[in-house]
Amino acid sequence: MSPFVPVALHWRLLTTHCVAVFADARPIVSFYRRRWTIEQLFRVMKTQSFDIKAATMEDVTAFENLVAAVGCCRWCTNATGGPGDH
Repeated sequence: MSPFVPVALHWRLLTTHCVAVFADARPIVSFYRRRWTIEQLFRVMKTQSFDIKAATMEDVTAFENLVAAVGCCRWCTNATGGPGDH
């Protein structure tokens, strides 16, 4: 097979949500897509680039600002196709 020919994928999403017809599936897939984005953000915050678990701050506002900055960095690298775009 040529490396330039795309191969079709058949995806199955296992969920506890009720899906009877294709129209029911669209919002469920959207939900899981957003959840996956959040999971990837948490992965970056905890293990890659930013070791958020090691941050020790007594000021809650400072910690919230750090978390917001990490989120912005992750979003920016995805939006520009940078290192966070896996």
